[in-house]
This record gives sequence, C-alpha cells and structure tokens, in this order.
Amino acid sequence: MKSMLFSHRKVMRALIGAGSACALVVACGLLPLRDAAADDAITGQDYVSYYHLDQVKAKGITGKGVKIALIGGLVDTSAPELAGASIIDQSPCKFDPVAQTLTRPTAMASVLVSQSYGVAPGATLMTYGLSGSHYDVSGECVDSDGNPKFPLRNLIHQAIDDGAQLIVISTPYVDEEAEGDLSIFDLEAKRIMFRNRQGVNKWAVAHAMANGVPIVASVGDQPQDATDYSYSALSGVVGVSAIAPDGQLTARSSWGQVVTASYGANVNVRVYPDKNVEKMDCSSCASAITTGFLALAREKWPQATGNQLLQLLVRTGTNPGNSWNERTGFGPTNLEAMLSTDPSRFPDENPLPDKTKLGNSTKGSTGSNFGSGQGGSVPLAQEVADYGDGLASPLDMRDEEPNYAYRGLDDLYASPDGSVSALPVHLGTSPRFHKKKK
Repeated sequence: MKSMLFSHRKVMRALIGAGSACALVVACGLLPLRDAAADDAITGQDYVSYYHLDQVKAKGITGKGVKIALIGGLVDTSAPELAGASIIDQSPCKFDPVAQTLTRPTAMASVLVSQSYGVAPGATLMTYGLSGSHYDVSGECVDSDGNPKFPLRNLIHQAIDDGAQLIVISTPYVDEEAEGDLSIFDLEAKRIMFRNRQGVNKWAVAHAMANGVPIVASVGDQPQDATDYSYSALSGVVGVSAIAPDGQLTARSSWGQVVTASYGANVNVRVYPDKNVEKMDCSSCASAITTGFLALAREKWPQATGNQLLQLLVRTGTNPGNSWNERTGFGPTNLEAMLSTDPSRFPDENPLPDKTKLGNSTKGSTGSNFGSGQGGSVPLAQEVADYGDGLASPLDMRDEEPNYAYRGLDDLYASPDGSVSALPVHLGTSPRFHKKKK
C-alpha cells in the first residue's frame, strides 16, 4: 500500500519527463489495488463502518445547514460520486486546471459531501481554487512570475466573508502554495522557506481565529516531522495526521504539531487524468473526515461557538488522560463522544493559541521550536486580538482583505483621497475602546 502523494510540481515534471500520463502512478507513488471504469461511481468507503456513519445518518445528523470551505485545487463536480452534493465554486478567478491536480480536492470533496459515503452529506461545500503555474493550464489566474493572483491568504479571507463556518485546506505544505520556478525538494530549504513565509498567512489565520472559524489541514503525507513547513504549525489550525484501522499512523503520514488523527487508509480515490478508482492511503482525506465531524457537531450543537467545537474536538481525543503527542495529537477523533458531549459548557476560546506549547502539559513531550521569534507561533495572540478589534494596520490588509475596517486612533489612515489606505476607516470605533473595565 502506498500513499496518496500530491506534490503537483513533482507530478508535472514526471509526466513531462516520461511523456505519458501513465507516469502519474510512478511519480505519485501510487499502487492501484482496484481499478474501476472512469464512469463508475464510488459507492462505499471503509471509514463509514469504522466510524458507524450509517448510524449517525439514520439519526438525521448530516451536517445540514453547515457551510464548509475547501481551499486548494479545483473539484471535479462531474465525478459520479458527487451527484446530488451541494457544491458551489466560489473561486475569485476561474481557470482551466491541470488534470492531475483534480485528484486530491475531488477526493476530499467526496469524503465530505458524497451522498453515498460523505461524512457530512447535508453540508454545503464552497470551493476556492488556488491557481498557480502547476494548477492553471490557461494561465488566466497567475501573474508573470507564475504566482497566483489570489493566493491562500486571500482565499481564507474570502471564505470567511462568504460565511464559511469551517475551512479545510487541501495543500498541506507551503511549497504547494509557492509558485513560479522555485523548486523545494530539500527539507532544510522547506524549513527556511516556511519560516520566511510564516507571516504571509498570519492575518488570514487571525481573521479566522477572531471570528471563531476553525481551520483544518493535513499535517502532511511524507513520513517525517513536518512541523517547520506545514500549515498545521500555525496558531489555531487543526493539524490532522492519518491513521490506519489499528490506530497507528499510516506508512506515509507526517507528524509534528498535530491536534488529532483520523482515518486515512484504504480510501477509494478517483485518480486523474484517467479517472480510474484506486484504493490508497490519503492523508488529506483524514483532514476532510475531521472537518466533516466538526460539521456534524455544528449541526448537533447549534448553540456552540466555533471555539467551543474546537474545545470539543481536543477534549474528546482518545489518548489516555487526553495527553498530547506529536503523532496523534490529543488522540484520534471520537465522533461518538463529539455527538454526545455538549460543548457549550466549554470556554469560548480557541484551545490552540500557541502551537509551541502543545506538549508542555504532557510528560515526555516537547513543544516545537517553531515560532515567531516573539514568544509563540504565528499569529500571536495579540495579533488575533488586534485583528478582531480593528486595530491591525490597514496597510497589512490592503492586498488581501478588502472588507477589513480600521477602527483605531491613527488618523494617518484616514486620508480623504485614500492615498494611504483605500480600506474603510472608522476612527475610534474599536470595541476595545468601549469595553467596560472589570
């Protein structure tokens, strides 16, 4: 059994070098165990019985009314297993995708909302295509350097503004967001690059944290510590590792700043461009399952906040004593407990404000050295508070969040002609100025 590896840049180079689409199997390390015709719908998954999802569905819990944002590659909504699913493409720039890049997001969409085996078939999935030179055949949505016109941070902001209640990112590694001709294969180069780019997405993540919108991401699909270059290292983000039926990590799952673990083995996946169905390990599917569980909990406990749902996820992890480790986080997801434990009694605060402290309460565990250099992971708690109170500089938002309003006291930003900041400015209206002192 080999893993569902999706470094699209590697795939494309392998395809070009081999001169044949069949090189996809070699390039991605895929070992087909079962082939199906391209027009055959996938009708079942092993994780359905593993989590007793049929029983959950029989109780009428389907994630109905919940809006989930899937950010990454485009989804092939014509895949037969997605028939009847509620999927809306919200991509700000439309482009013709490289066929191979459809595999992962389509698999994740199917795991989430397939009417046959989706974890949350009643949810609405909003998709946001991340463009770039290795996603976009047409070149419509990339700049002259091959960089996406709407990178990840813009898409996170947009998803929140569109009303997403949950966000799942389908690109676990920073090198899959970076575009142009930059090749990142060396592990240390990845670490350096991510540290240099750690501030790029901080305001988008701060936006999500300030609004109580959970972000979920696979910790990675290479068997190594991904702390220094995975999005799961960012504050507030739910990093998910992939486990097999025995509860151990799959052979290809990464580890690091993990929060939880979900089933990611023996998943039936439609592989593009041939569209054949193959059974494989799928780390990104584990993050989709986790997101689906949060959607089910959102429907079950409508009075709970997004932060309380994260508290629920963490507190119901199945590790002994709710202890933390770098492989399964606080323990594999426990759907039964999530649907039987009212989270409204938990604190309304994100339980993951600083990823460098994840292991501090666990004997024998160590927190990551990854951080901002200012005493914590990115974004810092103060940055989240500043964003929520409208006190972050609008100059930091001008290229990523058009709906941000500055509410501080610096009249420099209130230039009548908008020469300093074209974003809305409402001086002195920050809720921080009007909070009653205790």
